Amino acid sequence: MLRRERGQVTAEYVGVLLLVAVIVSALVVSGPARPIADEAARAVCQIAGECSGGGAATSVDPQAVQRAAGDLQGLVARDPDPTVVAAFFKGLDPDVADALAHERPELVGNLDGAPIPLRYAANAEAIDREIARLQADGVGDDDPRLRKLRELDDPNRHFLLFDPAGDGRAAEVFGDLTTARHVAVVVPGMNNELDNFTGGDAERVQHQASQFDPDQVATVQWLGYGTPEGATALGTGEPGAEALPQFVEGIRAQRSERLHWTVIGHSYGSLVTGMAESSQGLDVDETVLVGSPGVGVDHASDLGDGNVWVGLAKWDLVGYSEWHGPNPHDRAFGATRFHTGDISGHSSYFNEGSESLRNIGLITAGYLDEVNVNDGLF
Repeated sequence: MLRRERGQVTAEYVGVLLLVAVIVSALVVSGPARPIADEAARAVCQIAGECSGGGAATSVDPQAVQRAAGDLQGLVARDPDPTVVAAFFKGLDPDVADALAHERPELVGNLDGAPIPLRYAANAEAIDREIARLQADGVGDDDPRLRKLRELDDPNRHFLLFDPAGDGRAAEVFGDLTTARHVAVVVPGMNNELDNFTGGDAERVQHQASQFDPDQVATVQWLGYGTPEGATALGTGEPGAEALPQFVEGIRAQRSERLHWTVIGHSYGSLVTGMAESSQGLDVDETVLVGSPGVGVDHASDLGDGNVWVGLAKWDLVGYSEWHGPNPHDRAFGATRFHTGDISGHSSYFNEGSESLRNIGLITAGYLDEVNVNDGLF
């Protein structure tokens, strides 16, 4: 890919810039800024021999892309099942699909069932556009949202979901989601939003689980719902519970193999997880609940056919609150309780080096017999 190293300007780079300047000058009287920029980008693509999607530059019929966009808009309007979306993209010319992801990222990036690499590319483009929009609106460098977006704007980070509206949504992937045999989704709790988004919990689970089954694990930090703040945490969790199964099915639609699935719900995220399983049809192999204020049901068997695992740290008052039903850590709930070690408090379950994280990693990687379970209070 064409690159300009810091402090170094190559002859090829200068040539490309001159060509772009000529194209922009020639087109400036004939159309709006976006088409001019698109033509310039295509010229850079041709000179560099590669496009932003990583493949060789090709000539894509703009009308074909426009038709595909119209067809996809009509499909989305019908609220399709992710398998229908997957079938749509399988029928597209790959070059048209790639162009669609870059030219219409708002259609592709958050669409459950769309190919995973296309969603990554679309959301990278969407982040770039949101940064440009904020800058054009005069937002200062000290703005929390702009600072966060610049942090997310990293070619080594991959997003299956990016939505800057309101408090924002995001889902970041760690590991290779296109080949992993074990897939885990971490669902966070209250007071999480785009401005403070971090994939840290999922990244730590990924690192831990990968020690048991290298190169076979992918973990997603899923902020796919508006998390509550303060007293609103006493609400039902329905928006997240409705979105989570669709998100999981979107990945499944792109993976024909039988995968080992784990969903890890922390705090209010455990309620979202529980409701997604008990009332919205979420079907996973392992359910991990940590720091849970209740999951809206009375017994682990109400959460489906998979295994239910519960961890509770010392002095985690939320985990004893029973705000949303019986404490899942109680013996009567029927879950398998695992040791959390010497951690304490509500935000410690993913601490590096902790027994809690080790057990979560073992569950994620499918080493269920090695999980340190307990029959006592802790």
